[in-house]
Amino acid sequence: MDNDILQQRELTQDEIETLFKDFKTVKISEFATSTNSLRLKKDKKHYKIMLLNDTDRYFYHYGFTSNNAKFNIYPLRGFIDITKKGMIQFSHFGDNTKENPWFILLVR
Repeated sequence: MDNDILQQRELTQDEIETLFKDFKTVKISEFATSTNSLRLKKDKKHYKIMLLNDTDRYFYHYGFTSNNAKFNIYPLRGFIDITKKGMIQFSHFGDNTKENPWFILLVR
């Protein structure tokens, strides 16, 4: 809504990082285009990341799971607290298609 009372705009990355100082920003554009994967080095027990969609893609109904069999598929949220090393996979209902590819975070 743009008028004299209320103006809507997207926050810049700097504004987002100022608001969420405890989280490392991970942009979707940082994932390798050939494999849709990204390697992260976990440097503390609670490694908090914030996924920032800086692409034109829409991630409706994406969920995440891990290579740990105890995990279920959870709705994808922008904030993740990683406590263990391993693989985290983001997918659209488990699909891996051209329209809805999966994305993989490799946490070391």
